[in-house]
Amino acid sequence: MVGGMSQFVSIGSPAAPAGRRVVLFAHGFRPFFLAAGAYAVIAMLPWFAFLFSEGGVLRSVLDVATDPRIWHGHEMVFGFVAAAIAGFLLTAIPNWTGCPPVSGVRLAGLFAIWLLGRIGFWTMDAIPWLHWVGAAFFPALVALKAPVLIRAGKYRNMAFIPLLLLLFACDMISLRGLETGDSAFAAQGLLAAACIITLMVAIIGGRVIPGFTRNALIHRNIPQNIRSFLWLDRLCIGGGVLFAITTVFPFWEPLSAAVALSAGVAHFIRLSFWQGWKSLRDPLVWVLHAGYIWLPVGMTLSGLSHLGLVDHFIALHALTSGMMGIMILAIMSRASLGHTGRKLEASPVMAGGYLCVLTAVVLRTLIPLTGIVDTATCLKWSALLWMAGFSLFVVVYAPILLRPRADGRPG
Repeated sequence: MVGGMSQFVSIGSPAAPAGRRVVLFAHGFRPFFLAAGAYAVIAMLPWFAFLFSEGGVLRSVLDVATDPRIWHGHEMVFGFVAAAIAGFLLTAIPNWTGCPPVSGVRLAGLFAIWLLGRIGFWTMDAIPWLHWVGAAFFPALVALKAPVLIRAGKYRNMAFIPLLLLLFACDMISLRGLETGDSAFAAQGLLAAACIITLMVAIIGGRVIPGFTRNALIHRNIPQNIRSFLWLDRLCIGGGVLFAITTVFPFWEPLSAAVALSAGVAHFIRLSFWQGWKSLRDPLVWVLHAGYIWLPVGMTLSGLSHLGLVDHFIALHALTSGMMGIMILAIMSRASLGHTGRKLEASPVMAGGYLCVLTAVVLRTLIPLTGIVDTATCLKWSALLWMAGFSLFVVVYAPILLRPRADGRPG
């Protein structure tokens, strides 16, 4: 990402009247980051009820799927993660291109598509067609931003367009599987989406994490020698593509295992050059490294799962709740401060939120491997800590995202 996300400039954003207190649709990160944080909690509630074997309305929501994990997986990927992706791209692309950000009615329309899709999943029995509206979300996002990238000649960033369209295809697969009661087909769409998002994180992480870390260390007068290598970046991205293909289509398990393990090693090496251990005094920085490390951890666990040594769902959650969850929390909390004219410094409460989600991921993935605590207990505490972490994000950042910039600038 050219210049890093902290450098995003809201060129040409319409100014909010001085007396207006709520500016939710002034910039793309505002509604979508707030929605992502809130929905990370809301969408977990039915699953939380399921884990505790409770009945009632929350638990019954999952019954529309043959396998309750399909509803849970779909809404975490195409609800929570999709909102975060939109917020990120709607904020990044104006910086890449110098164009005005999407705001006002157009932004509200895109948000309405996302919201109707979520309402549709909660009311599937009563309104059996509404959840299909949400499938238009990624095509609508592409329609808004692809022409901008093309006009600006930013072909290096055009890779996100086919990735978004692939996510649309994955959503259609999962919805079709849900409609026909074919849980295996729906799960395949969700797995493919997770692999595509993993590739997106590999691309974005390589652009923002080294720069953010370098700037933070220089600011604190900490010696650093952070390095990025083009050949290693290409190896990691290429490995991510192969990982996606061999994970979604594991025609020979030993090959899938070899690809996943090799890709994991490459990403571990890449991350080591970014010297995250020097940033432990800066939560806004170390949380980026804490999120990215789950990418190679997830790939490694995935490789072991192809060999029958680790449960598939443990590997999958290392990538989803671990890599996606923590990276999203890290990017949202940082960008929300930078783009509202506030100091890039995490509050103690938000640092506690980071620790809650990180602990939730460890409980969901690594602790069950030890056998020290039974899996059911791990899942329950993991869900509780996940909701606590993202609840803290909403509490801290809702006032920031709903109110005008602290410096009086538009956006």
